[in-house]
Amino acid sequence: TTATLAAGDLVINGVSIDASRAADDTASDTTANSSSRSNSAISIAAAINRSSAQTGVAATANATTVTGTSTGAVAGTAAITINGVAISTVTVGAAPTAADIEAARTTAVDAINARSGQTGVTAADNGTSITLSAADGRNVAISVVEGAAGTAATIGLGGTTNIGIGVHAAHAVTASGTVTLSSARE
Repeated sequence: TTATLAAGDLVINGVSIDASRAADDTASDTTANSSSRSNSAISIAAAINRSSAQTGVAATANATTVTGTSTGAVAGTAAITINGVAISTVTVGAAPTAADIEAARTTAVDAINARSGQTGVTAADNGTSITLSAADGRNVAISVVEGAAGTAATIGLGGTTNIGIGVHAAHAVTASGTVTLSSARE
């Protein structure tokens, strides 16, 4: 996650940048306790851009990307929630084979992409796990409720530092995007 930009935290070309504002981001969901609109790449870029005339620097919000991890072969269920939207429950059968795990990962990717219009997040199978992306720089809050410990990692959404395990509002982990700065000045 990214911290909220406070007034004066950033100085560009001698100009102190104002605080990021939640009102600048109408895309990020805040149903997860860990998600704040004022710490999104959208809000931070907007704060920087409010001073562009003085600094000569413009900011662009980059896509927010989260990559899960994949370990083990645990049978069970994984109920996925992204940005406050219940996506799907993916089931991994008993004694899962590599083909079963790949099929479960494909099911999860398809389910996430089917709800991308609601979440602003798309999913891709990167060959070993799932990569989530919000192209507009909104925050990505994700949680997985596991029927058996390790099921999230089996389908490619493991990683306790970037994906919350448990009920969404309390346990979701939120990732924020980055910002690119550019200037026409030399």
